Amino acid sequence: MKKKVLIITFCYPPYPSPESYITLKFLNELSKNIDVEVLTLESFGKEKGHYIENNITCHRVKIPSFMKWIINLPRLPIRPDRFILTLYFFKKELINLDLDRYDFFFTRSQFHSSHILGLFLKNYFPKKKWLASFSDPWSKSSFQKRIPFFSKLSQKIEEKVMKKADFVIFPLEELKNHFNKLYNINKKALIVNHSFENLKIPKNKITTEYFTVRYFGKIYAERRIFPLLDSAVSLIKKKEQLKFEMFIDNEFLLKNKKKLELYKKYIKICNYVSTYEYLKLIKSSNLLVILDGDSQDVNLFFQSKLVDYLGSKNMILHIGSANTINRKITIKCNGISCKNHTEEITTSLKKIIKNKNKFRPNNDFIKQFEAKNVVKKFLKQLNF
Repeated sequence: MKKKVLIITFCYPPYPSPESYITLKFLNELSKNIDVEVLTLESFGKEKGHYIENNITCHRVKIPSFMKWIINLPRLPIRPDRFILTLYFFKKELINLDLDRYDFFFTRSQFHSSHILGLFLKNYFPKKKWLASFSDPWSKSSFQKRIPFFSKLSQKIEEKVMKKADFVIFPLEELKNHFNKLYNINKKALIVNHSFENLKIPKNKITTEYFTVRYFGKIYAERRIFPLLDSAVSLIKKKEQLKFEMFIDNEFLLKNKKKLELYKKYIKICNYVSTYEYLKLIKSSNLLVILDGDSQDVNLFFQSKLVDYLGSKNMILHIGSANTINRKITIKCNGISCKNHTEEITTSLKKIIKNKNKFRPNNDFIKQFEAKNVVKKFLKQLNF
């Protein structure tokens, strides 16, 4: 008989976050081996075109309208995160579930408040295994401001989670080492790669008239997009047959509305699209861009879109000088990396276009990020 797991996460489609799709890809494959049930928030966006669920039962927690409004406020000064406000409603839903029937519990972050529910469950079911997964740093994040009282409270919660969880899961070695220095969790730590699915999604037609370059993702911290935009505009003005498209977060679009208007004459710049459309666009691109940083702080972040880029088997341009996992993977897959300066980006783009017919993906390397292989390795590591 299959084991049964309850997954608790705030990021699940159609919630508009890359973490939602990371979770879905992993659970779609996991559900072929384990009975998967998900506890998450009620839908926050348009459901159409966002996801496929394979044998996954989803329990959605309803919250009051005013709380939805609060959660959607940008940069809310609460730690660990804004979703701590919903925990009362999640606990009510948990009490209504038959928790005895689950073999183990699995909390996933971003966002870290999900692990508070793991502590809640571990208190009532101390003998059941609890897995806690982390995509990002917690209290020691370099890109998160400290908030009086809340930051200290958040760190105390983090300490309890690291102590009580039976397994702690990370997508890269550097992030595991970050937590291990703080809490000595090496013996119960697992590395589980971000993954891509081999879905049969019809791709948009690739035109030979233009060389199509696309970027997808949130612009924040050290991700500087304007050198790339300047490079694109300069090449297009020189009559290069380029088609540039950027799909970025609404917060950045609103903050930079006036400045971005200057670029929109040459480049398509818009908000995120649905998961299906995102995958179709990736497959029909000639070149996909990863924006990274320059400091050592960005070494703790594995950009999830990179594995979708790998799955498309199209060429990748990594931008940033830090030797992150994103840069290493790009180069390993025969892509190119350059510093985030307009001149260097322009030179790299010219080189890529000139040699476009010579590009071949590293298929053997890519296989390790395919969801079926990631889940197979994950289950082998668990061994229970």
